[in-house]
Amino acid sequence: MGIPPQFPPSDNPLPDGSAEQNSGGSEFLHAEPPQQESPGPDVFRAEAFVVNDRSRFLRRMGWLLVAGCASFALVSWLFVRSTRLLNFGSRDGDPIAVVKLELGSLARGDMKDAYAQLSERYRKQVSFANYNSLVVAHRRMFLTREYRVTRDEVRDGQTHIDAQLVSVNGKHYLARFILVELGGRWWIDDLHWHEVPYERVEHS
Repeated sequence: MGIPPQFPPSDNPLPDGSAEQNSGGSEFLHAEPPQQESPGPDVFRAEAFVVNDRSRFLRRMGWLLVAGCASFALVSWLFVRSTRLLNFGSRDGDPIAVVKLELGSLARGDMKDAYAQLSERYRKQVSFANYNSLVVAHRRMFLTREYRVTRDEVRDGQTHIDAQLVSVNGKHYLARFILVELGGRWWIDDLHWHEVPYERVEHS
């Protein structure tokens, strides 16, 4: 019997069945895994643009907030200043301002506001219903078109104010008010209206 041929041992012996696998896909067995690509310069530029855009947006919002607060403060100051110029802010401390308020309330038909300017003593003597009925009965007389204050004097702790009025009916009236100061403000303690002969009335 002959001796079978001997082959030198292989440097890289393959396991069983490796021949078949190597014949079909040996190039995949030894392929290295794909490496992750680093982000390109375009990606970094896009991220930087987003960050800068957000910063610009926040700065704009901050400036808008500051401008809004400044505008609100300016409008508030102008409103307070205008109300003081129109004697709305100090109407309780000025008897003439109370008279003007009374004349304006009567002309507008705001009976509650007009009645609120009367003193407690007067309101005890004349109820709101009677006061309202009196004004309604002489409505044209209280619809003041023009007026001017012709007298303002203090006598016996009371302020006496006369106002020359022109009503919408073209007639002239003299309104006399007596005011008292109670609780740090002025109240109308008495008032009278009566018609007077024609007299040129200036704006007050």
